[in-house]
Amino acid sequence: MLRLGGTREELAGMPDIGNTHTLPYNENDPNTWRRLPLPLPKVTVPAGGVATAKVQPQFTFKVVKINIPTPFVTTTYGSPVVAAAVAPVAGLYVKNILVGQQPQLVASGLIDVRAFSPDAVSSYLDFDTGAVGNTFEIEFQNDTGSPIDVAPEVICLIAKRG
Repeated sequence: MLRLGGTREELAGMPDIGNTHTLPYNENDPNTWRRLPLPLPKVTVPAGGVATAKVQPQFTFKVVKINIPTPFVTTTYGSPVVAAAVAPVAGLYVKNILVGQQPQLVASGLIDVRAFSPDAVSSYLDFDTGAVGNTFEIEFQNDTGSPIDVAPEVICLIAKRG
């Protein structure tokens, strides 16, 4: 079993590869770390363009989970409206994820945001640890013909102060 460093939380189905987390906390004292949401701003990705959700945490942090609720588009039929269809947006991608200036993707390329939907993501991530003053960024690319609002949700570990 892989243990989420310092938390003693086992992740089912993952091999034990030891403690790969480098947060400055005492692994044997769970009172030295906290798991908290990291608020990222909602961004509007322009049609055919790119936009970045960026935040600068006030603490040493390690992102362990990203959820991106899948945006939906509603199409109406008739005048007056007689029917409506709701479908997930296709053509919105994660282009890059950065901790400070360090890319967190294994290779460059586009990942469909539906891969980060709350229903699709059930495992923890192991991004680099960000020091105080580092930023955390998610860059989105919109290949559709309409602007799309995106509201990423991030969970991270932070080093507890005091």
